[in-house]
Amino acid sequence: MIWKRKSIRAGDAFSRKGLELGVSESDLKRILNHASAVGLEPDVNLFESRQLFSNWVEKILSERNPLLEDRREEDIVVVLRRVREELGLFAAKRNDRIWSSRELREGQQLFFSRAMEGRPAVAGTSILESNESRFVVREPRRDRIVLDMGEKDAARVKFSFKDTGYQFETDILAQIKEPRDTIWELRHVNEIVKLYERRYPRIELKQEVEFWMIPRGKFYQFNEMTRYRAGSPYKLVRGLLLDISERGLALSSPAGISRNDFVYLDFSPVQGGGGESIPLIGEVVNHVILSEDSHIISTRIPGTISSEARARLNQFIRGRLGSEPT
Repeated sequence: MIWKRKSIRAGDAFSRKGLELGVSESDLKRILNHASAVGLEPDVNLFESRQLFSNWVEKILSERNPLLEDRREEDIVVVLRRVREELGLFAAKRNDRIWSSRELREGQQLFFSRAMEGRPAVAGTSILESNESRFVVREPRRDRIVLDMGEKDAARVKFSFKDTGYQFETDILAQIKEPRDTIWELRHVNEIVKLYERRYPRIELKQEVEFWMIPRGKFYQFNEMTRYRAGSPYKLVRGLLLDISERGLALSSPAGISRNDFVYLDFSPVQGGGGESIPLIGEVVNHVILSEDSHIISTRIPGTISSEARARLNQFIRGRLGSEPT
């Protein structure tokens, strides 16, 4: 009887806290009912801990009995996702440690390989949709080679968030064939391994830019005169500068490029243009095809750029890092 009174008081405190944070009474009641059914005690820390919330979700969804649920009620998967959105329980800040794939937003870039291979082929894509039970990606590909994987295969997934690399293994739950693409549905997991932290932090930008694509053998002939000549091997492309660091930059491009080719752009440290630009060169180290007209290009900034350009780039990055939330 004492235990029951404590449980009721804990449930009351849980509901009060949830209501204060803007969660609806009906959603709180649904969560408490499902938690109780799988042996979870009310915990007010749930509303502020991404790890605890994801652990609750995993236990509720893995142990729930669909036969005992009222089909007239909204699916608990939808309720849990709505509450996560309302509470903002997603990884966001630079020092946020990611505990679950559920914390990743749509658009997060991912790299896939087979889980049980020594040196597997790696292909890239990004999250299209996500709820609390599964996430959806376009079938990963690299340099027009699609991974030979299908339903019931285990996939190893790597990704980078705020200069920290992570890895997890999951199952492909379904393949959906579409006219131009194949879509994968994958199971969310809470077992995520931290791999590394970058020495040189990246600044996320998503800034519209124009940049030149330069074939490796034509790099030293590239200048203001040769780039505009008729029949020039250089291509001017409009895309997005996704992120930049002291040692590299990443671009989103409508056109592909070969590894070890170069890109050149005049980077404006002032958002929207204006101010003196910084001339930057990047050597392509990775190229991932997301679709026919969507490519991610990762580059390394060589040591041959001018000391003035390097100093101005470093000054920009350190200034931005100082203004970012931690």
